[in-house]
Amino acid sequence: MSPRPPRSPALHAATLALVAVAVAVALAAGTRSYDDAYITYAYARSVSAGEGLTWHGRPVLGTSSPFLAVALGGLERAIPLGIPIWGALLSALAGLGGALALAGLGRREGWAWGGIAAGLFWLLWPGRYGHGGGEMAMAIGAVAGAAWAFAAERPKTAGALLALAACLRAEAGLAALVLAGALVARDGLRRAVPAIARAALVAAPLVALWAAALWRLAGTLLPRTLEAKRAQAASELGVWSAAGWRLLADEGAWLAGAATSVLGVLFALSALGLFVAARRRHALGGALGIWGIGHLVLLAALGVPKYTWYVEPFRFGLLVAAGLGVGAASLLEGRSARRARLTVAALVLVLVGYGVAELVGFAGSPGDTRREIYLRVAEAADDYPSGTTLAAYEVGYLGFASRQPVLDLLGLVTPEAPLDAVRRGDLAAVRRRLDPDLVALPLSGGSLVGSTIGDPAEFLATYALDRLLLGGEPNVALFRRASLPGRGPVARDLLHELAADGGRVEYRAQGAESGLALRLGAEERRTLPLGAGSRGRLVLALGSEAVEAELAVELEVAGEPGRLAAFELEPGAPWRLEALPLEPDDLPRTLAFRCAAEPGASCLVGLPYLASR
Repeated sequence: MSPRPPRSPALHAATLALVAVAVAVALAAGTRSYDDAYITYAYARSVSAGEGLTWHGRPVLGTSSPFLAVALGGLERAIPLGIPIWGALLSALAGLGGALALAGLGRREGWAWGGIAAGLFWLLWPGRYGHGGGEMAMAIGAVAGAAWAFAAERPKTAGALLALAACLRAEAGLAALVLAGALVARDGLRRAVPAIARAALVAAPLVALWAAALWRLAGTLLPRTLEAKRAQAASELGVWSAAGWRLLADEGAWLAGAATSVLGVLFALSALGLFVAARRRHALGGALGIWGIGHLVLLAALGVPKYTWYVEPFRFGLLVAAGLGVGAASLLEGRSARRARLTVAALVLVLVGYGVAELVGFAGSPGDTRREIYLRVAEAADDYPSGTTLAAYEVGYLGFASRQPVLDLLGLVTPEAPLDAVRRGDLAAVRRRLDPDLVALPLSGGSLVGSTIGDPAEFLATYALDRLLLGGEPNVALFRRASLPGRGPVARDLLHELAADGGRVEYRAQGAESGLALRLGAEERRTLPLGAGSRGRLVLALGSEAVEAELAVELEVAGEPGRLAAFELEPGAPWRLEALPLEPDDLPRTLAFRCAAEPGASCLVGLPYLASR
């Protein structure tokens, strides 16, 4: 039997403090989440609307956590608070449950104050609340609860929690093997088998029941996300380079970099904790650390790219190991014990101070600004007739907000997207296969933007600019099919006309943003007829390469040239956005762009258009 846990008013007060911290963190984090979580939210919306486990009514399993989608959809259908609110509430409960489980595990295994510290570290860890609403932190909380349940001689409860973890995130099922191994190491095979068997008798039917329900709902047990993310990892675009053994190397590089910061304190405590766990036989606490390492190796074996929430079990294991290190101080004896305890207490205060500072910064930040910008994209798409298809390669926020069908250029939720083209890094081939009515391109997407555009001439022959959605992170260019009547503020897409008239339109990057631009050589001049009565604003992004240059914007009226504006351009500087008013005139006019620069230099005119408002 496990030892009777120590009782003391101080430990009781510390446990209550964990509850208060959990509430404070939940209030500070609110409903902020991340793009991939909103893919699950979009499925949950379909469930709550009675459309089943579908993406905008289409039966494709494109979420890594269909169980969470069904749970959120069911809760929303019963009590309509809003799916993001339900996601935040479940995340808060998972955080609190995991912290209390660590505190209880520490008391059971003889590292009571270490358990409190580990729970506090977990509550304040930015990777947990920064991924609020997602399934990974919920699965981690369930695994922590299972470890406590085994320590408290409640194997049936442990089995139920392990089943919950595996349903939330399939690879979390690895924790069951690790915890079973820990029981065998602690109690011996003969004594451990009954507890393991009782847990399995609960877990196996629950997992089987969910598998049967998932098969009925989706017709498959394997989400398309696994194949799609492996295609990302193999993609020649190089965006998702941290995969396979490189994932392990990348996480090692993160450890090395973080060790030189305040997190070096965490790693020092973690190393001490794992050493103590091995010597003192804190089997289940040590097993959580081992599970984190095993989970990292499993990710590498699956060949999926590194996303920050994927590696949270490993970082959770580090936090638990740090708690074990804190608990080691209470085991010291002799004259040096008091000094060691004070030192460890100071280190804990440093880590807590770091966690609080990160939380305050997070609470004061706008969160993931893509949420707001993609809401604006969805609203723009909704201006078009129902059924107008919208393609993008970030589809979480967009898919949840939009009433129009959203197509995924990376294929997570769109089975028509050819994954072999994703592997080749040819998103233009995916775009041509899907043939969307609208295409949303974040200008900071780098090679993803260039790959989606492909051949600029072919792209501009098919699509025209509908609007630029600026002021967010990222800025987004929304294109519409050229044959589709525009409903955005772009009255005339000048780049589209310049390309049709022989202008050199290329994909160019300036600073962190990229897109299509007209390239003008030294002293080159390109003109466009405006016609009589044209009015509005001329909007354009400007850049230069190699040397300084001057772009002159000219307006000819009845053959009389006139300079509208001139801009000095620094080479390699970020895009410079300008808007020039055009007053109406009864006479036909000609708009001209002229680059004044040294031989070999060039001016870049990015996405020029006439705005109606």
